[in-house]
Amino acid sequence: MIEKLVWDSDFFNLKIGKFNTTESQLKGAIHLELNKYDLIYIFSEQEFINLSPEVHLVDVKVNFSKTNLHFNDGIVISEYDYTKHSYNKLLELALLSGIYSRYKKDCNFSAGSYENLYKMWIDKSIDKSIAQYVLVETYEGELAGFVTLQFKPESTGVIGLIAVDPLFQGKKIASRLIQACENLCVLNNINVLEVSTQLDNKPAMCLYEYSNFTIKNQQFIYHHWNL
Repeated sequence: MIEKLVWDSDFFNLKIGKFNTTESQLKGAIHLELNKYDLIYIFSEQEFINLSPEVHLVDVKVNFSKTNLHFNDGIVISEYDYTKHSYNKLLELALLSGIYSRYKKDCNFSAGSYENLYKMWIDKSIDKSIAQYVLVETYEGELAGFVTLQFKPESTGVIGLIAVDPLFQGKKIASRLIQACENLCVLNNINVLEVSTQLDNKPAMCLYEYSNFTIKNQQFIYHHWNL
């Protein structure tokens, strides 16, 4: 059953749906309900072997989880403050955080779609619509990295966006930002911290493994376009 995605449809000005399926189920639907949409996000736990020309693998999403959270009082990270920190720099980092995103990789999206999406994501994180915290790290007076953190009702913290300026990479800033998220989880009685990334994003994969996250599962994401 295809789920119509109202928000995505409105944002991208397309008729977009989501389909959680197997390869055999997809073959049965490919010329029926799928053709009622401009774009279908197809999610599967298994990789498809025989793809039709309309279906393209755009992401292998890896979901990480960490339960052994601890507090480190040696980590002091600031919340984003527009009077102290450059919004333009934060936006630059937000766009950097999504360079492996399927919305950037799939050239069928209209020009500027990826940039507009990530701008909205960071703006709604700043105003706390979709995140409780936007944490930033500075280095020699410059905004060097950031992370967004959301708390879900089921005692779970979720890292949304995270990035470090390439000029300041290798200084363990990302590790400090993750530890700051752990600190906030502990202070708020949150038991689990989750984060997702793309399998192709090797630096992020290494970071989360180094930070003692474990892989919970992975999803193969395909796009089916009717162009």
